Amino acid sequence: GRVSVRAVSSGASCPTITVNGSASAMPVRAAAGGADFPVAVCEQVLTAPATSIDVAGIKLPIPLAKGAPLDRLAILGDSGCRLEPPKPMQDCNNSNGWPAHEVSAEVATRNPALIIHTGDYYYRMVQCPAADQAKCGGSPHGPTWDTLEADFFEPYKSSLGVAPWIFLRGNHETCQMAGDAFLRLFAAGPYTPGACSNFLPPYAVDAGDQRFVVFDDSDAADDKVDAAQVSTYTPLMQSARFEADGRLVGAAGFVAGAEWELEAGGISLEALAKLTGG
Repeated sequence: GRVSVRAVSSGASCPTITVNGSASAMPVRAAAGGADFPVAVCEQVLTAPATSIDVAGIKLPIPLAKGAPLDRLAILGDSGCRLEPPKPMQDCNNSNGWPAHEVSAEVATRNPALIIHTGDYYYRMVQCPAADQAKCGGSPHGPTWDTLEADFFEPYKSSLGVAPWIFLRGNHETCQMAGDAFLRLFAAGPYTPGACSNFLPPYAVDAGDQRFVVFDDSDAADDKVDAAQVSTYTPLMQSARFEADGRLVGAAGFVAGAEWELEAGGISLEALAKLTGG
């Protein structure tokens, strides 16, 4: 996959990006969308390797050159603050109850060459109950920009500029939940207003001497075999095998009677056979 540089703009235009000394205005990826998304998402896709990237005066990290050793990697996920009944409300207003800022700072101090987020950015699903105002009073809720800013962009700002990121989709980012927000802000490929799919095609990311294959299983049933999903995932998994150059990487899941999870060598052979009909 190609490198995508993104910025969120509260103004009417996108900021200037300077790549290898050449400046231009960033194109709009997703225009502001009313009260829920009063910000524009800007995106510049790089078509050639970069030696320097600057957005509005902010210097950004450079992706590892192909073949360079990827010797330090940070992985995190489920990072939002939980306002998701019937589970207890999380203490969003106290770092002891929701240490997102501390996690971001720790990631930054480790100086990784790549950061992977495994999904579930969105957790503030309901208004903070009256009985829990000490924990979450004043918190935004619902799949809006204000919520995504509170759940991810503000607490993780100290690590966003440390290294390139790969953003995966969690089950909290399906079309039934925060799908449109994910497609606007994080997803690979172009954004189409009003068009949401729970099955995004797999793609490969080369990071130094490693290749990562991103597979969207965010809407997969994890408590039963869903024949329709098996039919959908089978060609996608076959496509992922092609993208992986013989190396397949997957996330935890359950499909077609085979439980599978990430292993040192990739997906289990039993699950692979069931997913691909082999």
